[in-house]
Amino acid sequence: MPMKTFVRSAILLGALLCSTATFAQVQVASATKEKTPTPEEFEANVKTMVLSADYMIQELGVSEEQGEKLKSIEADINQQLGTVSKLDPEVRDPKEAEIYAQRAKMVESVLTPEQMKKMDEVKRALLRESYGMKDAPPAGTK
Repeated sequence: MPMKTFVRSAILLGALLCSTATFAQVQVASATKEKTPTPEEFEANVKTMVLSADYMIQELGVSEEQGEKLKSIEADINQQLGTVSKLDPEVRDPKEAEIYAQRAKMVESVLTPEQMKKMDEVKRALLRESYGMKDAPPAGTK
């Protein structure tokens, strides 16, 4: 291969490699931007986020009686979810949403208003961390 052809090929290959690396960086940057939720999405995620009974017991300072109730709720809900998990998605998804709504009401009936507030704060902190957000919640949130 003549030297001139070799140099051209090397330059072309180098340019191709550089453009590929630049494209990959742009894709990563835009994927990170897309990950940050809108305030409405953030609020919806806070509302639908489920904390395990053990995590609530650990983080919220619940009494032993409350802890037992939370574990019982979790076991019941997990059994219901296991039953509906075998259904077609068209039927399963609305039933799962119903079960999670039922769970939220049951948990709310066990926790004090102060514990509910603390649970909301814990959920927000966990979501902010998972989204790589600063300490402040998105505009328009509590």
